[in-house]
Amino acid sequence: MNEAIENIIVALPPHKQLLFGTCCLKRIENHLYKFLEDRSEKSASIAVSALTDVLFLGCLLDNFASIGTMFTEEEQTFIDSMIPDTDVDGSKGAVFAQNAAIALTYCIRFAKEHNSDFINYCGLKLLETVDVMGFDTKEKGQSDRLVWQEIAVQQKIVKLVDAMSDNFDEADLEALKETIRLLAVG
Repeated sequence: MNEAIENIIVALPPHKQLLFGTCCLKRIENHLYKFLEDRSEKSASIAVSALTDVLFLGCLLDNFASIGTMFTEEEQTFIDSMIPDTDVDGSKGAVFAQNAAIALTYCIRFAKEHNSDFINYCGLKLLETVDVMGFDTKEKGQSDRLVWQEIAVQQKIVKLVDAMSDNFDEADLEALKETIRLLAVG
């Protein structure tokens, strides 16, 4: 993870730290949806979408105090069961889906433990995804270029989150989510 991004994350209030991590998740979750749908697990895809929505709403200041109780052990077990085993399926789709599922796990762990390392790991999962995507091209140095571009995007997002009012509302969340949709990876 980029040190400048880490420093901003650590300085953010916890509900904004989670918001940044959830933004990272949102940017790569489409890979998990595609992976699950390709395996005829559409209901699991719907459940993941609902969990992401709960994470976003849990970032609201009024909801954040109870965020740690919003996720059950059964949900954590469900998420763990969805993480693709890349030793069995080493496809890029499985790697991308694995990174998204792990980012979801990190966000939920942060919700329970408030350890900013989990949010940094979400950013790293994005960087790993972009890095692997860069290997698809024959152009030398493309992976490095994509990683540096991704770091710049994450810096932009963390600064957007930092600039938001501490007491942002659902309309602010929706506006941020729209920006994040435009920055989806893949």
